[in-house]
Amino acid sequence: MTDKPEDENKKKEHLYHIVYENFALIYREHTRILSSTCRQLALGEGGLCWLLKSFTYGQCISSQVNVVLILLVLFFLFDAAQYLISSILYKNKAEEYYEKIKIGDVKDESELIEPPSLNKPGSICFTIKFSILVFASIYLIFLILKI
Repeated sequence: MTDKPEDENKKKEHLYHIVYENFALIYREHTRILSSTCRQLALGEGGLCWLLKSFTYGQCISSQVNVVLILLVLFFLFDAAQYLISSILYKNKAEEYYEKIKIGDVKDESELIEPPSLNKPGSICFTIKFSILVFASIYLIFLILKI
């Protein structure tokens, strides 16, 4: 016994909805976060440049502060990279599932899985950015205590 065409269409719509909720929405959220992170980076860098030009530090402390600033910029770059990579991977997975549903290769919700490899590149970026932030924070604390 085969499903009626309208039952088949309802099933496909249900599958599209699941892909949308679990992959396409994540893609949109990550691109939103990426845009926000980029704005924060631009504003933060502008503010830091203004502060450095407004205040005069001793030559020694100024070069050490530059190290912290460079680390913070690296933090934000890895932050943006995490969301960029993740959003691209989720978008690609959503498009792959949409195509498989369209041609009939995916017929059940249980076939829509999130492969573990999907999050690995983002996790690597997260680990790197967190490590950079911890190091920059400890170094900044050391500089403040040294003054």
